[in-house]
Amino acid sequence: MSFSLDSLRAMVEEKRKDLEELEAAIRVMERLETKDLSFAPIGSSTSPNEVNDDGLIDLNNLDVAQSAPQSKRSLKDDVRELVPRFGNQEFTVSHVEAALKNMGKTTNAKNFKNRLSMLVRTLADENVIERTYKGVGNTPHKYRHIKESE
Repeated sequence: MSFSLDSLRAMVEEKRKDLEELEAAIRVMERLETKDLSFAPIGSSTSPNEVNDDGLIDLNNLDVAQSAPQSKRSLKDDVRELVPRFGNQEFTVSHVEAALKNMGKTTNAKNFKNRLSMLVRTLADENVIERTYKGVGNTPHKYRHIKESE
């Protein structure tokens, strides 16, 4: 039995796709095993007062949280709080990243510095900071905090 090079490559590609599908199925099964997915069916409510005779949910008998949950601090909030602490000094995105790292507010995300750069640019657009030097190539932009007029 002889195979041509193209037919062997096609067979390898087919087997590779089969393997990827099996690996995806394994990941799904592992996720299902680690999560508790025991949901009650729709018809079996724990409280008989929640659903009326028509099968509609009575909103008056539901316990709804009155206050919205407090949101977590965002990276933009952290940067906005950090920038005034640079005072009148010029800083770059690398300085912001290093300061956040010292504060323990960085992540190992591969696009973290890009996010910081976009946030700093947004703060410059909002006139919270000003760009004092326009970087070119490997030279970064430099920024300075704009003091609020009293």
